[in-house]
Amino acid sequence: LLSKEVLKPLLQMSGHEQDEPHPILGGSTIRILSSICKVLAMEQTQGPDANSDQNEISSWLLTRFRHILRNFIMGRSELDRLAQLDAISSFGSASPRALKILLDDDLIGPSW
Repeated sequence: LLSKEVLKPLLQMSGHEQDEPHPILGGSTIRILSSICKVLAMEQTQGPDANSDQNEISSWLLTRFRHILRNFIMGRSELDRLAQLDAISSFGSASPRALKILLDDDLIGPSW
């Protein structure tokens, strides 16, 4: 589940490589990604992980997820805004580090 082969299509549908998310699946994919990021953040708070591949994927995904959240702030529809709010709340409650990432962002922090 945490391989780049699985995560790349989800990132694409959520609007990472485009300016806008997929019109139908964008909200659903951001919710899935927020759940994955939440699990990763909780695993990191439970102690150091010897698996360097998982740490690499975690950093890779968190960087992209933050970019996606920034794109969703400019969402056109109420569904996009609700998906973004749900994702930020879920991710921010995962760990102190995740909350700090969100609050330190100059665009996400004030809008949340």
